[in-house]
Amino acid sequence: MVATIIRFDSRERLLERICDYVTAVDALIRDGDRAIDLLLRGFPFADNDLKVKIVIMLGTLANERAAWNLLDIMCNSNLGESIRQAAAIQISVVGGLLHNATALTDKLIGALENPSPFARANAVFALGWDGNLRAAPVLIDSLADEDTEVQQAAVNALSNLRDDRLFPLLAQRLQQGSKEQQRSILYNLGHFPSKQREVVQICKAFVYHTDADLRYDALVVLNGETDALESLSLYEHCLSDNDPRIRELVLNRLAAIDRRKLTSLNRKVRQLVADPSAAVRQAATRLIHYMDSITIAQ
Repeated sequence: MVATIIRFDSRERLLERICDYVTAVDALIRDGDRAIDLLLRGFPFADNDLKVKIVIMLGTLANERAAWNLLDIMCNSNLGESIRQAAAIQISVVGGLLHNATALTDKLIGALENPSPFARANAVFALGWDGNLRAAPVLIDSLADEDTEVQQAAVNALSNLRDDRLFPLLAQRLQQGSKEQQRSILYNLGHFPSKQREVVQICKAFVYHTDADLRYDALVVLNGETDALESLSLYEHCLSDNDPRIRELVLNRLAAIDRRKLTSLNRKVRQLVADPSAAVRQAATRLIHYMDSITIAQ
């Protein structure tokens, strides 16, 4: 009788065990270093989607060993960009949880000398964890990097340091930086909750900017920082903006205000029922029905 030999596919089994961790985070955390061993052994054999999941799981473990392996992945130019970006994001999370992240910070600062803008942007973003003031000087320098992606990563990283002393710096760059940097700074102002009054003032000023994209961005940020009724007079101004995105945004925002407070805007809103933009016409019609459900918009 010939014996039947069944080959055990260790690679498949390894990947199956890793996939089990995806849906069992408690087991992942419980296994700790054993889980890291398993994830790193299976990483070379995983497809790109699973590689990203492995990176996220390493970040979930949030210890020094995981952080250094994430750094290796982030710096590996043979890996796909989505994988390396995921590693940078996880480092920015893990760094703030380490007892001593000095060596990791120094290594990331060294990576800023890389000639590749993509690699520099990843290193800059990775440095942005809560309290990492050691990285503040190089992040400030990175605001002037020749590559816009690096500049935007620097804005995000500085915001993530969550130190109010950096707010004046970003506010200054908001006046001087490139358009893309200005847009990135506007969306990161919310990381400074103690500076809400200043944020509101900045956004209200930018609503009058000559660039429509910056006006729109400022209005989006302002909507998240104030009660709609507080900005009623500003919204009235925006109803005449030449950008249809802004007119539509304001019309939708006005629906959050008590209809009895909208009487002064009745004429302007009704004019927008004939707006060239279909989206604006629809938003205006909805708002009119909200303001006065008896009147049928013509």
